Amino acid sequence: MPYHSSTASAEVTTASMTFAHAVGTGGKRLLVVALSSGIIGTDADDVTGVTYNGVAMTLVGKVSTAIDRYLEFWRLINPASGSHNVVVTASSSHLLSAVAADWSEIASATEDDTDSATATFTSVTATVNTSVNNCICIAIAYKNFDSNDLNAGAGTLKRGESALQNLAILETDIPVLAGSDSLVATSTLSTMAIFAASYRPAPEYDFDFPVESQLSINPGILVASQLSIVSAIIAAPTFAYGCHLSQGSVLFTW
Repeated sequence: MPYHSSTASAEVTTASMTFAHAVGTGGKRLLVVALSSGIIGTDADDVTGVTYNGVAMTLVGKVSTAIDRYLEFWRLINPASGSHNVVVTASSSHLLSAVAADWSEIASATEDDTDSATATFTSVTATVNTSVNNCICIAIAYKNFDSNDLNAGAGTLKRGESALQNLAILETDIPVLAGSDSLVATSTLSTMAIFAASYRPAPEYDFDFPVESQLSINPGILVASQLSIVSAIIAAPTFAYGCHLSQGSVLFTW
């Protein structure tokens, strides 16, 4: 699932924050906004909504850093391409900071799995289940104190970060197999939080018929054996994610 770009807002004290982000043009797009919200010394759990291009985003989950921030994971399936505003609204004025990033070729409008964690150490890890091969696993992470050293841990890429480098969006850096995957954020000793989600990839269809099959295909008719294979795979798409199947004169790439 191709990654496109990221944009960070400034950290501001306000009840309504706006910044622009440009979503790519690929199909089946996913926009993620990592949001930190709080008042120094006190958590502020009063964000009422996030929109992109005027369309409401979905709150997937949030986690408190237990000192002075809430970390929130917002997403939107199939956002409008091009540059549009992300608008964050809260009930009261306090510190807000956000990072937006987008991908394409997401299979559905729901998460495969989610996980969150906090730690007062040098790393924090979230582990999500992955039901099929080639899932995309995305995490948002936050660390207290602005020491400019929130980083991606082993097996994890940093896709975007705030100017203060205390809020980031992360992604697994290798192809993910069905089972589970862990995303890691690291820093100097600090209170940290992470929230992760996994998403299934959109299937790809690539039917490659040799020359001897062309007479059957040109009139728009598949021979019976080919049609039964196509029907079986389409009826059970989870079976074929990430697989290359061959049967007789037909090659399927899913």
